[in-house]
Amino acid sequence: MAYLDLVKLGKNHWWRYVLGVLLIVLMWQGLGLLPTVALAIWVELDQNDTTLFNTETLLFEGLPMEVIFADFMGMFLFLWLGVFLVVCFLHNRPFWSLFTPLQRLSWRRVLHGAVVFAAIYLAVGVIMEWLFPTPAKDIEYVLQPGKFLAFLPLALLLIPIQTSAEELLFRGYFMQGLGLIMNRWGVALVSSVLFALPHLLNPEVSDANLWIAFLPYWIIGLLLALITLRDGTLELALGVHASNNLMAFLLVTVPPYDMFPSVFVYHGELFTWATVVNGAVVAVLFYWVIFRFFARSVPITEVS
Repeated sequence: MAYLDLVKLGKNHWWRYVLGVLLIVLMWQGLGLLPTVALAIWVELDQNDTTLFNTETLLFEGLPMEVIFADFMGMFLFLWLGVFLVVCFLHNRPFWSLFTPLQRLSWRRVLHGAVVFAAIYLAVGVIMEWLFPTPAKDIEYVLQPGKFLAFLPLALLLIPIQTSAEELLFRGYFMQGLGLIMNRWGVALVSSVLFALPHLLNPEVSDANLWIAFLPYWIIGLLLALITLRDGTLELALGVHASNNLMAFLLVTVPPYDMFPSVFVYHGELFTWATVVNGAVVAVLFYWVIFRFFARSVPITEVS
């Protein structure tokens, strides 16, 4: 069965999608923020001037780094739960149908996506840096091995939860639902726009040109949609998205996320046409490499 056809395993009245989206948003941005609100109240009442909730970055300051990061990523557990409840109980179909039409998830395929994407991302980054060196004032080497290694297990645990929650919503629930009313290209284009728009609320976008900032998120969203449609499962997208965000946090991060351990911090302009071109080159190369050298021996639709 094709990936988009998995939606037919459940109930798909229009009102179920309206209610489903509302319930998911309520779980994610409503219940998911309760721990943050509780922690913010505690910080306000602790009579400690060094602890506060920064309303511009939406991050706490003065608390242990592990607590801040866990709170930052914690709402995505509620997104996971929201999608699970809506798919299983509102649409009455297997939650597994968001992942794959097969009986089990191929972790090897997830790993293919993560490793190949990381290799291409880094190779393109090195070449671009060689051709167009970053000004010394814009990049800072900040690696502290002890703090980095202590943070690494938490990042490896929570970032894949965050990225998989987004995949379940945007490439799973939204794409399969959109597949009921439009063709594959329409599904890919619309879902990638839906993916990009919420990212424009991120703190790092606040001072950027929104039109330019939109494009890198749209490009990665379109790549994730296209590889999911062609591969027939969510596996490659799970690997690519986790790999991308892990590198964004651990390798080269940007303010305000520089409170978390990384190797480099970039202080320059984040969203430029060079960023757009770089993202497009990585996306095109990944799509070609993964389906040229790591294609499935048997298409998903032919597997019983």
